[in-house]
Amino acid sequence: MAGDAGRGPRWWRGSILAQPGYSYYLIAMLFGGTGFWVARIAQDWLLLQLTHNVATVGIASSLQFAPLLIFGLWGGAIADRFSVRNLVMIAQFTIGLSSTALGLLALTGHIRPWHVFVSAGMIGMAQVLEQPSRASLISQLAGVRLGQALSLNSIAFQATAFWGPALATLIIASVGTGYAFLTNAVGGFMTVLLYTRITTIRKPSRVQSAGTIRAGLVAIKETSQIAWTIVLIGVLSVNLFNMPLIYADMANKVFSTGVGGYSWYNTIAALGAIGGSLIAGWRRDPIRVRFLGINLFIMGSLAIIMSFSPSSLVFSGFAFVMAVLFMMQMLFSSGLVQLSADPSARGRIMSVYSMVFLGGQALSAPILGRVIDAIGSRATLALNGGIVMVGAVTVSLLIGRSTNQQLRWIDGRLRIIKRDEVFAQAASATQAYSATQA
Repeated sequence: MAGDAGRGPRWWRGSILAQPGYSYYLIAMLFGGTGFWVARIAQDWLLLQLTHNVATVGIASSLQFAPLLIFGLWGGAIADRFSVRNLVMIAQFTIGLSSTALGLLALTGHIRPWHVFVSAGMIGMAQVLEQPSRASLISQLAGVRLGQALSLNSIAFQATAFWGPALATLIIASVGTGYAFLTNAVGGFMTVLLYTRITTIRKPSRVQSAGTIRAGLVAIKETSQIAWTIVLIGVLSVNLFNMPLIYADMANKVFSTGVGGYSWYNTIAALGAIGGSLIAGWRRDPIRVRFLGINLFIMGSLAIIMSFSPSSLVFSGFAFVMAVLFMMQMLFSSGLVQLSADPSARGRIMSVYSMVFLGGQALSAPILGRVIDAIGSRATLALNGGIVMVGAVTVSLLIGRSTNQQLRWIDGRLRIIKRDEVFAQAASATQAYSATQA
């Protein structure tokens, strides 16, 4: 099987798809991603219909990601000790069982909000194992083609986000939410089946087995670009990762487009995410933390402009652009962290990354839901956009201070230069002035 990567036409040999096991991983992503989006739409809309309260949607979202915030570090340590393929299989099997139970409850008419909350919590616990394990799995399968693998992985997932909401709308409208949850169960079980075909997974080394959680945190602290990237992704996660809550309220109260409008916004966002994935895959130059700060500032500005959308169509256009920028930020951040991480500590480092990225959503989701109920989705979106802008500027200034850099207007352009260069230029100017006076 290992020799398959060297066969076939040149374009195939140079593709990540030629790597042993990656094609099975990608097909599993299509099954699992489709089920995820169908169940996500069904879950959010079901809670809205049962409670007529956006805050309950935020609570369910929080329960799905809160376990990462609490147990994420331990999940990363486990990923560095055991087979990451088997850990993802365990997580997906758990998701399949949970979705099956939820689907049967919905079909029999016994579904209650607390059932949804329990299921969300089970899925959240599965994510503790899956997130760091999946990140390490991609690195193992991709090798030197990590950037290409991350881009293609995102394209596959966002492709499911394109057709997943539409499929969810069709299933919910025709046969009910129960079958939507069962669709997610099928996706989970198919993922387990396909992962049995992935056999080229390296076993953890003794160094990895001896690793501690503290060692992972020290590795992050000692690698500044990893630390600052995680800070920036945290600002994004807390403020703009819960866009589906904004979409739900805009569809339900502002534009009155119903479940169809909610699904449409998610579909448009998925198209934008695919565009962002393609842009990220085409880029060959190394990503710098500076670019991530600039992109985050642009996203905050766009969120404020987006809040004034006069129609559903205009709002959809802004949702597309926001998704492009969001996916670029996510892929560039993930790639920068993985490429900068010590392979022996990658699971623990990625668990911290996932803990901040997804855990930030868990913390902010119920708060965001209450804020939306209190002041509306337009004002909430503008408020979050302003916070993101301030956060991007603040973090960028702190990075400049820690790296001894300053912004200077030189020859009609804004440039970033070392403080030592500023002092050297000032000294040179002083000497030149003294010479002219003499």
